Amino acid sequence: MNLNSPQESALDITTVVQLSQAIAGKLVLSELLPTLIHIFIENTKAEIGFLVMEKAGEWVIEVSGQWQLQEISTTSLLQSIPIANCLQQSIIHHVADTQTNVVLNDAEQINKFTGTACIEADQPQSILCVPLLNQGQLKGILYLAHQHQSGHFTTYHLALVEILSGQTAIALTHAQLYAQTKERESQLAQLFNVLPVGLAMHDTSGKIVYANPVALQLAGDERAGEATIAEISQVYQLYRAGTEEPYPTAELPIVRALAGETLKIDDMVLHRGDHAIALEVVSTPIYNNQGQIVYALCAIQDITQLISCTKRRYP
Repeated sequence: MNLNSPQESALDITTVVQLSQAIAGKLVLSELLPTLIHIFIENTKAEIGFLVMEKAGEWVIEVSGQWQLQEISTTSLLQSIPIANCLQQSIIHHVADTQTNVVLNDAEQINKFTGTACIEADQPQSILCVPLLNQGQLKGILYLAHQHQSGHFTTYHLALVEILSGQTAIALTHAQLYAQTKERESQLAQLFNVLPVGLAMHDTSGKIVYANPVALQLAGDERAGEATIAEISQVYQLYRAGTEEPYPTAELPIVRALAGETLKIDDMVLHRGDHAIALEVVSTPIYNNQGQIVYALCAIQDITQLISCTKRRYP
């Protein structure tokens, strides 16, 4: 998305909204970071850009981009490259410490700021460095540079970047939280998959939204996961222990959990062909942030052998 004559134009609200939506539409860091660097390079006409984030107490480059041959290429994606390899550390540290913008529009300003004179071939002629803040917390730093043009970054560029920086910080926060959630989900899934007890989560219609391998093995029929509350006893072939009566729908642990009850039963039998499996089921409701029950979580254990041993011991 190109802006016509940014040095002479007022901020285009439509453009700002479109760019904000593009930023907000990404939840995964590996998708968000290239989108961010592409947007900032293209709309400020910078030649190079870096998004710097803090990791283990150090500022590192998580994505970089470069304008080449009328295209923007992104590199260094989530590789955590030390800033000393590519950037003037004093500029990054100043922005991090003061949480203020730095705009340097000629080599003399840059040399005075950094305290060192760079080799001419590597010397940027213009630098724009902006903190990415969300509720006062620094989520990252945007570093843009033009190698060949002094005075490149105008008040227009600064205004555009400042407007988008808040949305960028929010997007980074959401993406980091999403990544943390996914990591926890993966760790829980690994744990649940090795448990010797079946775990199944049912939605309010009774359908399974998650089941670990033991639960799937007990269910047996692939169609079982689609059973509604009214169909559960029939599809799973669940009976009251010691009878030929289907387990009453109203007394099913799933139904009672969806009504707000936490319970344990051991009077349920699952019929599988010509043999029966005695079950112990613990069920509890799962609530959302509004206090509404959205799932029933069931822990299911095959207690057939335990019952057999008890009967042999106490005939």
